[in-house]
Amino acid sequence: MIRYFNETEKQAKHFKSLLRDGEFLEISYEELANHTSDSLQTILKFLDLPDEPLYTQYDKTPSSTPENEITNYDQIVKELSGTRWESFLR
Repeated sequence: MIRYFNETEKQAKHFKSLLRDGEFLEISYEELANHTSDSLQTILKFLDLPDEPLYTQYDKTPSSTPENEITNYDQIVKELSGTRWESFLR
């Protein structure tokens, strides 16, 4: 799993290096989830689209814990513990 994360990160860096500055906008999932309105306005500005209120609709999902939803959760905890991706477990 760590090897997959490292390879994915390496590929992302490679593809970003192929683009000129200003050709892409990077927004993290956390930023989008925690600051949705600001993130959407940033995207509009980047795309040179009119500034207007945007809304998202979320559907409530049943509340459960990852331990109950992910079959191999113990294995994932073992793989990510002590790595820079450990925060994904929270």
